[in-house]
Amino acid sequence: MPPFAIVSHTPSWVWLVLVALVWFGLKRTQAREVGLRGLLLLPLALVGYSLYNILGGTLTMSTLGGLGLGGLLGLAAGISLERRFIPTPLGGGRLLLPGEWTSLFVGVAIFLTHYGATVIGQVDPALALTDGFLVAMGGLSGFFAMLLLVRTIIRLQLARATG
Repeated sequence: MPPFAIVSHTPSWVWLVLVALVWFGLKRTQAREVGLRGLLLLPLALVGYSLYNILGGTLTMSTLGGLGLGGLLGLAAGISLERRFIPTPLGGGRLLLPGEWTSLFVGVAIFLTHYGATVIGQVDPALALTDGFLVAMGGLSGFFAMLLLVRTIIRLQLARATG
């Protein structure tokens, strides 16, 4: 199937999701003051989206193995990023978060991962069931979900300690 046919058969709401992810990601490139809702909104939505796609798909040992490996790598990446982009406590449970590009990258990467998996599942269903594909999809989902969760948990702990 040619790429234009794939894109043209994609429902409009999918492109609206991509636009929203890019918009939220670009907003995060600027320093901003956030409270609890600002800390939780985008990370929990993206983690929920990843988990929904994992649980709605083929849950095999390959997928679980990929999730575990990706989760460990995401844990390390999340801790490393939070050490580089340290929020400033403002009191009252609020933080000043430095601008960063990670949120934009992760949001778009999650979108492209799941969009690509859906396209492959439609174009070549046999490939979508191979162990390598399932490990890769589980690994990417686990990596991005854990990266977001770790960063959010670290930020929440900092906000609570100063609240």
